Amino acid sequence: MDAASFSSTLETLEPFLLHEAGSTFYAKSVKRIAQKAKELELAVPAGYAKEARATAKRRAKQDAFIAVKEEERLAAEAEAAAAAAEEAAAAEAEAAPEEGEASE
Repeated sequence: MDAASFSSTLETLEPFLLHEAGSTFYAKSVKRIAQKAKELELAVPAGYAKEARATAKRRAKQDAFIAVKEEERLAAEAEAAAAAAEEAAAAEAEAAPEEGEASE
């Protein structure tokens, strides 16, 4: 693999990495491709072989984890907003009688 054939080699390898390679072979190959690109002062295209079958289970697990964390964050924000509204209503209720006493 040299600078002239780098992109064609990537195109040749990508179908294998996406559909046939196991997780260990996939990881080693991607690491070696990145190292070779660095040696040749080239860049591996963004998203190269990211949707591989070998990483599907890990990606699904990560997506589920992120979805749960996002739900927790939204619930916490809603709870904080409700608490702030309740606190504002309580402060307003306390302020209203004091204003009435001041006008007498």
